[in-house]
Amino acid sequence: MSANSLWVQLAEGDQVVSELLGEPEEVDLVEGITNVSKLCQHIRTHVAFKDIFHKNQLAPALFRVFLGNPTGSAAITPLRRWENIPPATGDNPLYVLIPKVESAGKSLETLELIRLREQLLFEQNTITHAESLGETILNTAIKNLSFFADFANVEQTSLKEILDLAPAEFNHNILADVLEKKKKHKGSGGAVGTVGVGAGRESCQTSVQNNLVILFKHIAALKEIEFQVKDTSVIDFLKDPVAKVDFSLLDGSASLWNHLVSVVEVKALLSELTSYHAVVGQVWDRFTNLRRQQGGEQQRPLCIGAVIGADAFELIASTPDGPRRSGKLDLRFEANNAGFAHLVGFLRAPKAALGYVDPRPIVVSQIHDRAFALQTVLRRASNARGTIVASGTYKGEAVVLKMGPRQTLAKELDIFRRLMTLNIPTVPRLIHTMDPITLPKWTLTSSDRSTMIMTPVGEQLEAKEHGTRLCIAVMKDIAQTLVHLANNGILHRDVSFGNILTYNKRGSLIDFHVSTFVESPVTQPLTFTKLFAAVEVHTASLHNTPLKPLSRHDMESWFYTLLHIATDAHLGWRHHHSNRDVRNSKLALLGQCWNEQRVAVLPEFRGIVEDLHSRLFDGGGAFKAGGEWDMVLEVLNEYLE
Repeated sequence: MSANSLWVQLAEGDQVVSELLGEPEEVDLVEGITNVSKLCQHIRTHVAFKDIFHKNQLAPALFRVFLGNPTGSAAITPLRRWENIPPATGDNPLYVLIPKVESAGKSLETLELIRLREQLLFEQNTITHAESLGETILNTAIKNLSFFADFANVEQTSLKEILDLAPAEFNHNILADVLEKKKKHKGSGGAVGTVGVGAGRESCQTSVQNNLVILFKHIAALKEIEFQVKDTSVIDFLKDPVAKVDFSLLDGSASLWNHLVSVVEVKALLSELTSYHAVVGQVWDRFTNLRRQQGGEQQRPLCIGAVIGADAFELIASTPDGPRRSGKLDLRFEANNAGFAHLVGFLRAPKAALGYVDPRPIVVSQIHDRAFALQTVLRRASNARGTIVASGTYKGEAVVLKMGPRQTLAKELDIFRRLMTLNIPTVPRLIHTMDPITLPKWTLTSSDRSTMIMTPVGEQLEAKEHGTRLCIAVMKDIAQTLVHLANNGILHRDVSFGNILTYNKRGSLIDFHVSTFVESPVTQPLTFTKLFAAVEVHTASLHNTPLKPLSRHDMESWFYTLLHIATDAHLGWRHHHSNRDVRNSKLALLGQCWNEQRVAVLPEFRGIVEDLHSRLFDGGGAFKAGGEWDMVLEVLNEYLE
């Protein structure tokens, strides 16, 4: 075996999934592979694994890489220098088995987890997925600038006025500054391009982002935009599912998927191919989630978004007839520049021209109690059996309304009847019900409906917005609530980030639609949110076996929710989709690979997270059966003293 080759298996835990039984496959190394990320990409494109990666949507659980002959005691190759790479955040871990010589004639294979991280990756998304998706979209989309002709109808006098009145801090020559900064950074030996937002230093990409914030606020102040353009890249981002979009175009002030009109994603330069592919892939991924939250392709057939760099602007559209794109337009902040004209035209477009359909008229038509005044739609029904959730006011009080099929909400109403006898301040208070409601035949949901109106209305926790102490205090409230519920025979069964809110600096546990009474039969269907589900629940679902709901399942989900907040939404398993992959990633990252997850924890949360992790999980990543709420509360109280 040559010094320029290695051996690779694709594996999931101990199970080889590469279908290459027996010896691992030998892969020749090419000149120029100098880091783990490039090695990973090389492996992904190798002929022996290309089809397998494709079948697994480019996301097999693990690589096993053997340096030297895996069946013998071959000499260590030059790749040995990777052995001590410090852990980094990212996804798709790389397992490396490195022969180490302890003494003459004796070797020891040491397992090390090296997290793959591309240096240019912004906000730790899976760059291989975004790049691959973006490249596919760019190759298949019809390039047709005339499709976006309506966005170009902006008079030069209007463009000139925008530029002439721009605030002094707006940089008209951002491209020159970005190019100069890249040149200096490269010359000093630093990584070119974007560094993570949390790195504490300005990057080329954030320079472009900050400049656009100034421009967009300026255009909005001129009252030429009929929606709100919000920087949702760091705080107040979209949730459930979490998406840190560079700019969200919103119908209203709240960052909600159901009121998302369009998205803008930013890179330093679109002339850099990998960045260009990645940013287009990110926009397309947003379209997928946007449609899913807004009732599917039938209710949101058209999505138009944009990608921007210091050098170029491009419009991307998802239509029933396939993807469309304008092609890259050179961007200069000049009145006669086509890229700038299309950017302003895009921002000034009517919401309907971007494909947005306001959900409120449909929802209002389905609510027959006129004392409820709707403000925002939190969840819309995609079919006749779906559930609508909306916020608004009821007789002057801020409330949340939930309306769905009578059978769907019957169990939740039973839970609330018991909750009302317990007088728990950290769960919603049911102030009105209508059961049933028969809607007119012409509505989408013409069936017997139940309606619940609840208060108070809270907001979801964000570490960077609410601060560490409040987040911990809220999580303590939720822990105490779960204890109180369990002591009174109720298990929540869906403790997750989306179901934990804060109101008046207290916690609020919501959404009891899958909750159960302890005395209920064991044969209840398994219902859970993958990102936060207990490992035991994953396993039961994979094997289709009944599982008795337990309080410790809620406790495990509670810890994952705390970890989600403490990592600013960077759970190591967030990019996995299959039940099996999420479960295995949890076991790995909470067990022998805990170091790889802990590095993503914000420094101010690290002490309490470390303490709870050591008490709740064993070395293999399994939740300890003996975990007690009293111990959890003791840790929380010590922190808050």
